[in-house]
Amino acid sequence: MKFVAASALLIAAQALSANAHSADFLKAEVKPVEIRAGGELTGCGLEYSGVFLDHIYRSGELSGVSGTINIMKVGKGGVGLFFKMGLVDWTDPELNKGALAKIDKAYVRSGNEFAPDKSVPCDNPNGFCGGSDGDATMKFFTSAMQNKIQIGLNRVPKGMDILLTLPEPPPPDDVKFLECTIELLDALVSTGR
Repeated sequence: MKFVAASALLIAAQALSANAHSADFLKAEVKPVEIRAGGELTGCGLEYSGVFLDHIYRSGELSGVSGTINIMKVGKGGVGLFFKMGLVDWTDPELNKGALAKIDKAYVRSGNEFAPDKSVPCDNPNGFCGGSDGDATMKFFTSAMQNKIQIGLNRVPKGMDILLTLPEPPPPDDVKFLECTIELLDALVSTGR
């Protein structure tokens, strides 16, 4: 009987730990953006923002994330992925009062592809910024065309990750990121840069 009870407890703990990393947005928005310099297309991005209940670090209190996932021209003929995330802890349910919160590590994921592979200095010292090179960028982009895009973060070194699935932009925005990226890659191929 002790073995059955211990097995049931172990199965329940495994089921809870499998979901402990996931959180659902209460409200979220994703919109595609074109990045231009001097009128020339230099990148394509997704701007995201959302509110969620943080059961991992804040006992179910409201927190919010916002940031960008950008595919940009890099150097001569290359592309890179740049990722930025900010975090706010809301102190009221109307989302009028909040405080910026520190992110230790963050990433974007699609299928089995993760980015960024290195962190870079960020304009918000509490936020997270990172980048990946061309190979990692293309693998991520290919995966993102077939899988959901998720963002992950943790607040403390080696802390548990909070994993959030980004919603797809509504029509007609749902294809704008793909169209922009095709235009960007076509320009790189046709000009050789």
